[in-house]
Amino acid sequence: MSNEPKKPSYEELEDKVDQLEKKLALVETIGAECFSNGLFLQTLLDTIPSPIFYKDKDGIYQNCNDAFSKMILGIPKEKIINKSLFDLPDLIPHELAKVYYEKDRHLFDNPGTQIYQGAVKCSDEEIRVFSFYKATVEDDESNVVGLVGVMLDVTELENKKTELSESNSQLESFSFTD
Repeated sequence: MSNEPKKPSYEELEDKVDQLEKKLALVETIGAECFSNGLFLQTLLDTIPSPIFYKDKDGIYQNCNDAFSKMILGIPKEKIINKSLFDLPDLIPHELAKVYYEKDRHLFDNPGTQIYQGAVKCSDEEIRVFSFYKATVEDDESNVVGLVGVMLDVTELENKKTELSESNSQLESFSFTD
């Protein structure tokens, strides 16, 4: 009696080929749907006028929208993806990169959301005030795998608040002199 495995029959092989062809067709369909969904999501992100970015757990940019690449850094997305804050020294001064890095580290160490304001030198050389809204991204096992951030330009609002405060101060000084 030989210990060689039994060779499948021609019919069994045909069945296996048929099963594999069905699986391949399913994989191709799912792949096409994923590609289509990916295009939809990227188009959606690029349509949003506020800068949006996604970084992995190591602080490496994995994606961003057109507003982030054009308004904030002024370079194509392809030159941002797979880079960290420190890999873009001509666009993000080292001192600012350290501040943003520390904010990210704090969020990774304390998963959830983070909101703060900061001045940002944009690609047009203007300094604008942005509210940063960040949240950690978790996998199926609740492990933090990255963070997503949305930046809202609040420069005009902050300027109006300053004007209003100055006007109120002026009115108060008038009330004392009358």
